Amino acid sequence: MKQNIQLHHDEALNGLSKIKEGSIDAIVTDPPYNVGITSTGKKQAPMDFVLIAPFWKELFTQFRRVLKPGGYAYIFTDWRTIGFIQPISRQYLDQHNCLVWDKISIGPGTWYRPTFELILFYTNGKSKRRFGGNKKDVITSPRVNPSQKLHSAQKPVTLCQSLIKDATDEGDTVFDCFLGSGTTAVACVKEKRNFIGFEIDNTILTKAQNRVNCELGQTK
Repeated sequence: MKQNIQLHHDEALNGLSKIKEGSIDAIVTDPPYNVGITSTGKKQAPMDFVLIAPFWKELFTQFRRVLKPGGYAYIFTDWRTIGFIQPISRQYLDQHNCLVWDKISIGPGTWYRPTFELILFYTNGKSKRRFGGNKKDVITSPRVNPSQKLHSAQKPVTLCQSLIKDATDEGDTVFDCFLGSGTTAVACVKEKRNFIGFEIDNTILTKAQNRVNCELGQTK
């Protein structure tokens, strides 16, 4: 099977507007947790969330438009933004779970040091369960070694493979509008899925393209 792996230099909403309605089998994406909120690392004020609400509403409007009826969506988030994203997202998609990614090892921190992130799980309307009934809501996958990271928020390929296998069949199309270092795309190559992704940072996009090209070369 010849795979169709598309990586584009574009902003998330602009890229989404070019995607055909109902053409995506699954969304697996990792929005920046502070997107539009703060670029300084300072604590967010309530007004910051009000200002970015239109972005998130349009994002989930577009997710619903491009996702096939019954299609799955996995959205990475964390404890700081989940309370803001969930009320907006539920207006557009049906939320079924909040999964936990157990990173095994601890990360940097001042108080309780973090070992997990959250993954919001949705379907576009009514849908059948595509995976076995004994799946846990905790996915254990080691974090990416800092020395091997191409992006500060890079996720492990095995984690994305797990989600992709639960959500799709071989030959289906997976979408990611916050491509980053291309982990979702690499996972799709490994699992024989088609892929469409967007990344606004051209330097990061080049790194993602190199990763994907290397993986495609290895799978021939």
